[in-house]
Amino acid sequence: MATVTSEDGLSHPQIIRELGLQHESCRSSGWLLDWRDVCVGARDAGENVTIYASWGY
Repeated sequence: MATVTSEDGLSHPQIIRELGLQHESCRSSGWLLDWRDVCVGARDAGENVTIYASWGY
């Protein structure tokens, strides 16, 4: 996880839009027999915007 803030006074929705993370996106990643999806997204976490990545099947 990573936390993002704006020095330009952008709102949280504007930060998320600028990062292109309005919707969680997933893609296949892996090697040989270990294929998993990597999902990346962002959420408004109160005082900050949090960017996250997760592994799935």
